[in-house]
Amino acid sequence: MSSIEKVIAKWRADGVELLTPSDEAQIVAVISSSGQRLSRDVAELYHATGGMPDGVMDALCFSLWPLDRVTAENQRHQDAGVLFADFLIDSHVYLFRYGNAETSSVHVEYGDGKGPQRLADSVSEFFELYLDNSEKIGL
Repeated sequence: MSSIEKVIAKWRADGVELLTPSDEAQIVAVISSSGQRLSRDVAELYHATGGMPDGVMDALCFSLWPLDRVTAENQRHQDAGVLFADFLIDSHVYLFRYGNAETSSVHVEYGDGKGPQRLADSVSEFFELYLDNSEKIGL
């Protein structure tokens, strides 16, 4: 089971409300509108779940945004990458940066003027950290 599948299973077991998985056309359109190419691991995430409804977060106060919020938030975002999640209602935000066809790295933006900081080399690695050492990703 991949780390993405494990985290989704955990959210379901914890009673976190999740949206229906997104289709390929929706995912491509949203990521492309943000000026970034789509990697396989980002597609895998949104094929597995459509994110969490607005206002919903897990026990760690992490919220995976639905694609419509990804679109809205990235219209205002100037840095390279695609915002996709937040901690504690925007205390800090997470973003994907395309690496290659297989992976996008994951970064955190604390809003402290230092810019995004790299957390993981892939979406899978990010969710491994989420499951095993959430403090390393700011949760």
